[in-house]
Amino acid sequence: VFQLKRARSYAEERCSTTNLTSDVAYSVHRCKIIPNLIRIPTQYAHSNRVTYHPTIHFTDQAILGWWCDCFTGARFLGCCSHTASAI
Repeated sequence: VFQLKRARSYAEERCSTTNLTSDVAYSVHRCKIIPNLIRIPTQYAHSNRVTYHPTIHFTDQAILGWWCDCFTGARFLGCCSHTASAI
């Protein structure tokens, strides 16, 4: 539950509104070698100097895997709020 609340907060910061019915402007970096691998730089909520990089591997039908370089980003179950916000 915490990750979902935090993910909404990250998305609201990106679009400067609490109305999340439209697109949210994320900077998405695509891998040149693996086309279905993206990285979304996300600024840490508690420090302007820290940026985390949730990385998502996907197909048209499913998300195959994810990882983030934050402290909780390599969870075995669930995901961190940076990754949840990007998804």
